[in-house]
Amino acid sequence: MEQGKIRKQPLKARWGMVGDSTIARRVKHGLVTRPLLECGLPFWPVHEIEAIERARLRGAGDLEVKELVAALMLARTQQPAGAIASVDQGEISLQQPTSPT
Repeated sequence: MEQGKIRKQPLKARWGMVGDSTIARRVKHGLVTRPLLECGLPFWPVHEIEAIERARLRGAGDLEVKELVAALMLARTQQPAGAIASVDQGEISLQQPTSPT
């Protein structure tokens, strides 16, 4: 897994070998963020997948997860280049990248 990214095959394994159609259905129903593409291959930011998994572990239902996913998708469009969105119990914050010293 690349730093901060998770590709489809590792995601499927992480979620118990779900199929492509399961991931597509979850994306369609707003239960998972839409994948980003790099060289034509889909990937998800790890912090988004972890936020969704933490919500599910807390017992969040579909409605709460859909709200989280919508917020994560909105954060993608509002963050400056290089910023990292983090989620803590449903609260999204943006962290500016640190410059190397």
